[in-house]
Amino acid sequence: MKTVFLTGINGLLGTNLAAELLGRGFYVKGLIRNRLKYQGPVHPNLELIEGELLDNLQPFCTGCDFLVQLFCLRFSNAG
Repeated sequence: MKTVFLTGINGLLGTNLAAELLGRGFYVKGLIRNRLKYQGPVHPNLELIEGELLDNLQPFCTGCDFLVQLFCLRFSNAG
């Protein structure tokens, strides 16, 4: 089974991509800030990893065949 590490799993694109990958037989490791806010599919081949994009993610990428980066940081100059 191929493994995908997916950032931004709780966004619109990330949620849909995770569902598609899980449906195609992939194991998905998804980076999320807060597991309690996850709105995507529940699946035995889904592992949610709490963290931030700027954390050291190397340990979570170990054993992954693919990395999909959908998370983005937004900055505001308002004020």
